[in-house]
Amino acid sequence: MPANDHNFFLDFLPSFERTIQTTGVTIDGLAYYADVLRGWINAVDPDNQKEKRKFIFRRDPRNISEIWFFDPEIKNYFKVPLADQSIPPFSIWEHKKIQELKDKMDILRNNKTYLLELKIYYRNFLLK
Repeated sequence: MPANDHNFFLDFLPSFERTIQTTGVTIDGLAYYADVLRGWINAVDPDNQKEKRKFIFRRDPRNISEIWFFDPEIKNYFKVPLADQSIPPFSIWEHKKIQELKDKMDILRNNKTYLLELKIYYRNFLLK
């Protein structure tokens, strides 16, 4: 049984298995980081010492500006925000549309300034 109602809710969100790198975790090209991940950076899989350990992350598709890390020792979820916290909250559907716009506009994928500008453009002009 879940520890609380919030954990119960999180258990039903889409999940992702990822390793934790020094820069945090990447899902759909978005980098996430929080101090709670620090102790698990480059952790080795306990069942296979040659592999890095994968951890469970959950994400609410309505707001992908944060993910939830399930700590396997504490058995609880912790919020992990986008590494670039200047980016406002947005949904997975907005992110997909922005990726389509970026492809159409032939913008470099790693340019975070363009990503923020496209989010603002999308919200201000395309959703009206």
